[in-house]
Amino acid sequence: MKMKKNIGAVVIAASMLVATSALAEGMKNELSVSANIDSSTTTTSPGNTSTSNSSNMVMVGLGQYLTPKFVLKENIFLMQAGSGNGKTDTIMVGAAAKYYFGLPAKSAWVPFAGGGINIVSTKSGGFSSSGIGIQAGGGVSYFVTEAVSGDIELQGYGNYTSGTVGNTTIDVTTTGAKLLIGTTVRF
Repeated sequence: MKMKKNIGAVVIAASMLVATSALAEGMKNELSVSANIDSSTTTTSPGNTSTSNSSNMVMVGLGQYLTPKFVLKENIFLMQAGSGNGKTDTIMVGAAAKYYFGLPAKSAWVPFAGGGINIVSTKSGGFSSSGIGIQAGGGVSYFVTEAVSGDIELQGYGNYTSGTVGNTTIDVTTTGAKLLIGTTVRF
């Protein structure tokens, strides 16, 4: 519950900070903040052990418009699954592309699609792993103004990491879907 309140405060603060300048200037950039609870399956080998998880995640992305509909972004994802000794923390940093199927206009619903690639670092107890992740999905933005939208997006993803315990290399594959809900401010 506390994480949800913190996420809400970040979303409101980000919108207030840049919305005024976004309206006064041409919008060449966007700042997105979103959060979710996702569902995933993690498979660990050797042993092919599978577990199902749900996790909390916050994503912050900063993008630059190459055209009025196409954005290249840098993203950072902070994710946490489980609790106590079973807690897993994941940080992902990467690049993404997003295409809007319309132009921003007040009170408009504009669908979009996107995808990206990430560098992934995961820590669970005394075990750490790193590797790559990919995601792809789509959603819709509701434009409150031309500069500010509320967003909902469904993404499928896969994270492929490895780590070593003693002389044994452990490969970890996490795949799943996440429903992101957030806001984007253009400036």
